[in-house]
Amino acid sequence: MIDLSKCELEKAIIHYIANPLEKVKSVISNNVIDDNVLFQKPFLKLSFNKFEENEICEFTHESEINLNEVYFFSSQILKDGNDFITNSQNIAKHLIEVSRHPNIKGGELLILKFKGARYEDKEVEILSIVKVEDKEQFLQVNNLNEKLTISSFKGIDLKQNNKLGLIMFFKEKSEFLVFVNNRKKDDAVFWKENFLNVKYKVDDRYKTEHLLKECRHFISNSSEFSPEEKVEYLSKSIEFFKEETYFDTEKYFEKVFKEKNVDIDYLHEQIKPLETHIAPDTVRKVEKKFVKTIVLDDDIKIRISMGDIGGMSDILEKGFDVDKNKRYYKIYFEEEK
Repeated sequence: MIDLSKCELEKAIIHYIANPLEKVKSVISNNVIDDNVLFQKPFLKLSFNKFEENEICEFTHESEINLNEVYFFSSQILKDGNDFITNSQNIAKHLIEVSRHPNIKGGELLILKFKGARYEDKEVEILSIVKVEDKEQFLQVNNLNEKLTISSFKGIDLKQNNKLGLIMFFKEKSEFLVFVNNRKKDDAVFWKENFLNVKYKVDDRYKTEHLLKECRHFISNSSEFSPEEKVEYLSKSIEFFKEETYFDTEKYFEKVFKEKNVDIDYLHEQIKPLETHIAPDTVRKVEKKFVKTIVLDDDIKIRISMGDIGGMSDILEKGFDVDKNKRYYKIYFEEEK
């Protein structure tokens, strides 16, 4: 969905946000980082390495959107083209203000401006806000006059899961989207709510993902279904999302549960308000999580990934062996891999 083939690092700056208990103080930089060409690839990796896992959000504020600090200062940079250094400093100062809790780690704050990227085939300018709280130990081998020595240093791992906020500005629509990645789930309130002040963008993708989650949760946790029935209903659910363009609650129940009398009142209540056009990209992403494991005794597990597996009778047959006095599953397959 994102095209970085012509994306260029335009401006970059780094600040340091101190923890309240640290002896060092926060540092607000006055100068941008020189040599955009040198740092182009590393800063692209730092910003977009975890892009696919990000949450799609939009800025919010309880009274006036311009009172959202990150929205206002990033708008000054992306929308109005105002001073990058001053507004990046203001973003850093806002982060300092919301980082008063002693459990919030100190770390470097990189603010990076990119141009030339495209998202969903639309041109966007991007402001990447990355906070690096942990450093990795690296080894460096030195060759001086054919004598090899080794030294170590602490640095930033470009593939590390840092706190990240990607702010995209769509020039054509004068619209902002925010992609959020929290280093840990515990950081969600601090980073997403206190600092960025964003909420989920309730669109087709959001609704499709939550419909899939609700259906999966209902089937996987139902005491009414046997293990093989759970696999079958999960498979039918995925097939429904792949075949249909619009999620209709009644049609879903008819196609998935038509052969079984199931109490669906709770699920109906959860998914009816989410009816929407189905987002295929979201289905492909969430489908990977539709995996069902049938546990047999303590040391035998049958793990089935949801796909176009057809009816459960095509791949699994359940029975009871009188001679051995044990239940069994017979598995049918086309090819061993």
